[in-house]
Formats: sequence, C-alpha cells, structure tokens
Amino acid sequence: MLEAEVLDENTRAVDFYSRLGMETHRLLDCYDVPAFDKANYGGVEIVPTGWESIVPFSSSVRSWNPTWQNNDDSLMAIKGHLLCVQATDAAGLTGFAAMIPESQTLAQLAVRPDQRRKKLGSAMVARLQELATQKPLHVLNADAGDGSFSHFMTHLVARRTVGQRALRM
Repeated sequence: MLEAEVLDENTRAVDFYSRLGMETHRLLDCYDVPAFDKANYGGVEIVPTGWESIVPFSSSVRSWNPTWQNNDDSLMAIKGHLLCVQATDAAGLTGFAAMIPESQTLAQLAVRPDQRRKKLGSAMVARLQELATQKPLHVLNADAGDGSFSHFMTHLVARRTVGQRALRM
C-alpha cells in the first residue's frame, strides 16, 4: 500500500495523485497549540515515561489511528527522540501523549473514552509543554472527522493551520 498526504490547496498534486490511482481515504487538520501560561493538571498525576511502555496499550485509548508518520511503529523507530507522558488509574492507562521535541510536534495524544472531558488531555499537553520549555506545539494530521478532537483543539485555543488529504493506493 502506498500512502501520502497532500495539502488541500495543492490541487495540482491532488490531481496528479488521483491520476496515479490514489484516492482520498480521510481528511486531516493541522494545528498550532499556544503555550499555556500555567500548567494545570487538575489533580491528575501526569508522569514522564518511555514510548515502549505506552505502545502495548495505545490502541485501547484512541478513537482513530494516526497517519503513517506518527503511527506506533514509526514512533517506536524514534523512541529515543520522544518525550512521552501518561496517566493511569486502577483500570490501567487513562491517557498518553507523545511529542517530538526537536520539531515541537505532538505525534500522538489519546484519552480513554470514559476519562474524556475531564481535562486530562489538557493536563497532558500542559505537562509536555512544561517539560519542553513551554514552546507552542504543532499537531499534524489529526482526523478532521473527529468533532470531539476539533472541539478539544478549540478548548486549547489552537489555531488550525492547514488541511490535508490522506491518500492511499
């Protein structure tokens, strides 16, 4: 399988890939998340961890799969270059976030469905920003069809920077 992402406004590239037989299989959004003035964890313990401790449970808390450059295998290949945090409860992993500090890119963020809308995602973003010197974060290739994630980005006062198409052949 061949995959690619193309900016929405790059109609020439979309047409080119379409002529090659590639089809859009989902729409993606990218965001810039401003630095928080003050980290607020809401009483939840957000602890740094390694990607290898998150990946066995990552699919159990997320609603959609990341694109190829941020999927579990891709992050495992660069695990030594990631900054990861997690939260747990008696039932296990409640949420996690993985960031690539060199580019300030939030590669993955997920919260278990029963823990959503409790500020856990915000707390993990704040914790990552604290650990990474509070720089703004970039979110690339978020599933545009996930209204809850779009709402979460609005809650973080994130700015949508560009839309993309995930293509597949």
